[in-house]
Amino acid sequence: MKKKHWKILGWIVVGALLVVYLLLPVGVGIFATFRYPETVDDAPSGFEEITMTTSDDIELKAWYAPAQNGSAVLILHGATSSREGVRNHALLLASRGYGVLAVDLRGHGESGGDGVNGFGWKSELDIEASLSFLTRQDPHLHLHAIGLSMGAEALLSAASRFPQIESIVSEGATHRSIQDYLALSSRENLFVSFTTRVMYLSASLWGQTNAPKPMLTSIQEATDTRFYFISAKSIQDEIDYNEVYYTSAQDRSRWWIVPEGGHTEALKTLPEEYEAKVIGFLEEKTETSLSIGN
Repeated sequence: MKKKHWKILGWIVVGALLVVYLLLPVGVGIFATFRYPETVDDAPSGFEEITMTTSDDIELKAWYAPAQNGSAVLILHGATSSREGVRNHALLLASRGYGVLAVDLRGHGESGGDGVNGFGWKSELDIEASLSFLTRQDPHLHLHAIGLSMGAEALLSAASRFPQIESIVSEGATHRSIQDYLALSSRENLFVSFTTRVMYLSASLWGQTNAPKPMLTSIQEATDTRFYFISAKSIQDEIDYNEVYYTSAQDRSRWWIVPEGGHTEALKTLPEEYEAKVIGFLEEKTETSLSIGN
């Protein structure tokens, strides 16, 4: 091969490396700072449309159904989605007598707000506003929460700050910061973690927001909170990270590896089993040591 051809090939390799190790992760990090507006359909029967305001003056849109059994559940959707994505979860819980608050997190759906929306880095303020709303409706409510993907990660990261949430059902959580990513020892190598580091750093710089408390730290500190971790068998990252989270919660946790379906599809693929497991978990009154698969 001629020297000129070797030079061209070298530039192609350099260009490919720049794309893979810099441009792509920077692009993903910047994308996480976008807004994800979505028109939401009318509220389900028995729900009303409400608006809440956070402590930093962001308006959040939500659906609310009052409690019939003395308990209420806050439901948080995944990244780039809205409360429309948890409609069926809301209907299920309301049908069993639970009060339900399904929220469009900041930067999503019909809510306001900017920042690192795709990773939910300011969602603690949204959770705070939601819990305050529920407490105003009835200060004696038992409070629970269900999160999908980013919504689950937001709840896990906030668990230690909000001990009034008695139990959290977390489906599809993996990581939303470099600290979370490094919860797996296999990810500590710089070569393995480099692009992820670039992605989260780009999001922080572009969105002018710092990453929240690591999920693992929060779970360990939330000693009065019970956790139900749900992972898709088809997604190895979900299994790997949830094993760490499940183990860290010790006798306060359950872990269900869903044998069918994909990311956050447990209710869709196994509705009867989901109802039995999740409602059963929410109705438990005492902490017990529970095994994988329950």
